[in-house]
Order: sequence, then structure tokens, then C-alpha cells
Amino acid sequence: MKITGFGDYLIHFSPQNEERFMQAETMRMSFTGAEANVCAALAFWGEDTRFITKLPTHLLAQKGVGFLRGLNIDTKYIAHGEGRMGAYYLEKGSSLRSSVVIYDRAPSAFTESNYDDYEWDKVFEDTDIIYLTGITPSLTDNLFECCKKMLKEAHDRGIKVFFDINYRPTLCSTEKANEIFTSLAPYITHLIGNEEHLKMILGVASSYCEDEPEDRLKDITAQVRNITNIPNIAVTVRRTPSASNAIVFASYSDGTDFALSPRYSIQVVDRVGSGDAFSAGLVYSVIHGSSVKDTVNFAIASNAMKHTILSDINFASVKEITSVMSSRHDVIR
Repeated sequence: MKITGFGDYLIHFSPQNEERFMQAETMRMSFTGAEANVCAALAFWGEDTRFITKLPTHLLAQKGVGFLRGLNIDTKYIAHGEGRMGAYYLEKGSSLRSSVVIYDRAPSAFTESNYDDYEWDKVFEDTDIIYLTGITPSLTDNLFECCKKMLKEAHDRGIKVFFDINYRPTLCSTEKANEIFTSLAPYITHLIGNEEHLKMILGVASSYCEDEPEDRLKDITAQVRNITNIPNIAVTVRRTPSASNAIVFASYSDGTDFALSPRYSIQVVDRVGSGDAFSAGLVYSVIHGSSVKDTVNFAIASNAMKHTILSDINFASVKEITSVMSSRHDVIR
């Protein structure tokens, strides 16, 4: 089964030795992007993935493509043209100090691209799943139109569409995010959304409190389904007592069954990409025919494991994730 991700591909810079920006004289460089991170995790688990973006032709972009190929990701339909790669700079937080992120995304070869820059007819010939996040259509109006046309074509061809809302206030207002999501929702088969993002963008709210997570997430899921008619809905929750600690759990419903995951309490090594790790876990479980309960349990264990890995990509193996699922160590039941 072929999974195709479409999105921005960025250079990630972070100070060495956990320094602050003001201290740093050298930075560690890597490559990242929400959709690329999901494709990478799935490829690491042995799945057939493809990533599509638009890049310049310079050596740094070639290095980024080489990184994807080294993970066994199909890069054949990456477009090339004038422009630059976007970048983001991350200063990692610790304890009481929050992380600091500086984005330098646009204009770039990708943000200036449009639907006709990509060979979609060839892409759709062997694609079974499209994976997209809310970041991509929020970048520019032309990418919004590109995503809408792409998802409509995928829907018409019977291709499953997994969509992570992944709201970024720095990219657009909640009103604009609502407009984007409402336009794309008719083509989405599997929705992934953080509880707070769903509240902000769709205005959903539950009278159930923090101590009633199953009832609360079941209520939110029902409201989202009523608004969107999307059958498969995953809702993620993350509590952050400090930059060094996180508590995560999630729910998943396929329209018939509903399941709530265990809660994981984690000492954080790197939280970046943990949402992408959840999405990858959900896609992996769905394509392998897992039950609703096993699907959400694998996805949240993938998310939890990513918090312990210094990378934007979840390099935890399926065996390691399933081992965490079967263990009661450091898990709040």
C-alpha cells in the first residue's frame, strides 16, 4: 500500500549542547517537515511511502533529498525550480523555560508552487493514501487551492485521505484555519486533531471535565463528526507540566467503535515531531487492519516514544513501540 505525503520540507537548525540562541556559535542541521516526518517513520517501519514537495536545485536541497532516499522514501515526483528552501530554528526548552521557535518559511520554492507544478496523474496511479497536515494549505493561498484540488481528485479516485489539523497560530488566524478546514473536510476520511486545536478551529466544547477524559473525548468526537461528517476521528491530548515533562493520551473512533488510550507520563528528550509520530502510528495501524483500540494504543505509544528520541522523526521500531504498549512501566492507567 502506497502512502503519499505532500508538504513543505525545511532545514532545521538547533544550537549545539542545548545552548540558547544568544550563546550558540555552532548549530546542528537536519531536514524536516510534518508530512515528511510521517513518511519517514512509516518507511522506517517497512511501509511504501512517497514524499512530494518543491525544492531548488542547489546542493543543500540535493542533500535533503538524499536524506529522504536514504530512508527508502520515494522522491521521484519531487518538483524542482527557482527559489529557496524554508528553514526553522529551534532553541530547546528545559524545565521552566519554554522552547523558542523561529520560522523562515516564505517565500520559497514550495510556498510559491501550485497544482500544475506536480505530476498528480502519475502520483495518483499508485497511491492508496494521501497524508496532509493543516500546515501546508495555511502557507499560501496557492497552496490552499493546490491542496483542495489534490484532495478532491484523491476523493474522486477512492483514495483515503489522512489529515492532521496541526494548527499553527503563526501561519493563520483561527477563522482562516476554519475556512481552510471546512473546504477540505468533504474529502477527508481520517481526521487527527489535538483537543485544543479542535476547540479553537471548530468551536467544539464539552461539559465533561478533566477527570472524565473518556466521556469528554467521546463528546468532542461526536460534535466533530456532526460538523464534518468525517467517519474516522482521532483526538490527541497533551499536558505539559514543564518543558521537560509531558503527559499524553488520545482517543480514536471509526464511527462505530470508540477507544481511549492509556496515559503516558514522559521525561522529554525532544517533543518536536511527536504529533507526526502519532499520525504515523495511526496510519500504520489502519493499513494493517488493527482494531480501534489497538490503533489508538499503537499511535499513542509511538507518540510517547518519539518524546524520548532526539530527532524530528520517530526512529522507534515497531517492536519497541509494541513493547511499550505491553509494559506498565511509566504508564498512568
